[in-house]
Amino acid sequence: MTALQKTIIQTLFEGGNIAAYPNYAFRLRDRKNSVVVKFYGNTFQSIKHVLRKQKGLYVINKNAVRKFRKNTWIKKTYNQLRNANI
Repeated sequence: MTALQKTIIQTLFEGGNIAAYPNYAFRLRDRKNSVVVKFYGNTFQSIKHVLRKQKGLYVINKNAVRKFRKNTWIKKTYNQLRNANI
């Protein structure tokens, strides 16, 4: 995974979302709806399998993340954040 993809996944785990715009640009917004980073379709396509659409915005699909193997980066990050909140 690239550094941009890791930033996107971490922000999504913390409550962020992704908004799509007509020119194939995407904007990652944090919990307070301020734009964190802008990115294009190639990056979005590479992480699309862990996203779901909710009210026009893309958010993390935790059911898809739970199905990953234990040693993947996404699953490790999810478990760390989950254990930190307990």
